[in-house]
Amino acid sequence: MHFRFQKVLKNEITIIYRAETYGPVCRINILHWIILCITCPEATKEILMSHKYPKTEFIYKRLSHLFGQRFLGNGLLTALDHGLWHKQRRLMNPAFYNLYLSDLMEAFNEKAEDLMGKLADEADNNTVANLQHLAVRKEVDDVIGMKYNISYEDLGKLTYLSQVLKETLRLYPTAPAVFRKIPEDTAIDGLHVPGGVSCIFSSFVAGRLEKFSKEPLTFDSARFHPDAPK
Repeated sequence: MHFRFQKVLKNEITIIYRAETYGPVCRINILHWIILCITCPEATKEILMSHKYPKTEFIYKRLSHLFGQRFLGNGLLTALDHGLWHKQRRLMNPAFYNLYLSDLMEAFNEKAEDLMGKLADEADNNTVANLQHLAVRKEVDDVIGMKYNISYEDLGKLTYLSQVLKETLRLYPTAPAVFRKIPEDTAIDGLHVPGGVSCIFSSFVAGRLEKFSKEPLTFDSARFHPDAPK
């Protein structure tokens, strides 16, 4: 598992180097397979938000069934058929509704209480507990104060928490890369791209490019401050 992680990390670093050296559209050769790494924001938005560009079968069939055995199956991540994907997405939509999220507040508060219990045990044992900076605290004091339970309305006021979550996802995205097939000839960032070629869109790579983020390897939640440049 550790070897696989190192191999993936090495590949991502190679793609970062190529993207910085050759620009928003660069070619990568994997044996006989040619793939384009796209870091152009406009093309990324156009291609990933349209069902005209299907997932690359070469990649996603292997993710769904690895070495002939079911691996990730045909879920939201791997489903090649757009109709099947759309059906599953509609089934999951209620999980993202505000009403559903507000119903989870009881669970959030329950887990927060568990954490407080563990911290109390640490305090009773005179054990040092590193809570990082006091900013991850000031916002919590201002918004939550002495409330025993957090309300759904309080979540929207925790802007610093939101910044920290977004900056974490910038550096460590849950899905570091997705692949799409370009069905017909097109132009990306002024360059001709022939139909049939596959493209990789890596949020892991884009989040580490100097042109998008100053000092990209530095964790800085201020990048996502409401007043920060987009």
